[in-house]
Amino acid sequence: MTVNVYVSAGFRGSPRVGLLAPNTPVSFLPRAETWRYVRSADAFDLGLSATDVEQLQRSGFWARDLESGHANR
Repeated sequence: MTVNVYVSAGFRGSPRVGLLAPNTPVSFLPRAETWRYVRSADAFDLGLSATDVEQLQRSGFWARDLESGHANR
């Protein structure tokens, strides 16, 4: 599955990555942050598990803190 990759400074400067399924609007990502498009990539090339891909297909988005690894779905 191809996903669109976005980055944000996150809350309190903690970097976050957001992934969107194709044709999902950016407004699905947490609204309190400003998201910037980086690129499109295959979900498995990004190291996402099958469970993460299923979550993306169901909800259309997936966001994670880069430093802590905490996922917000």
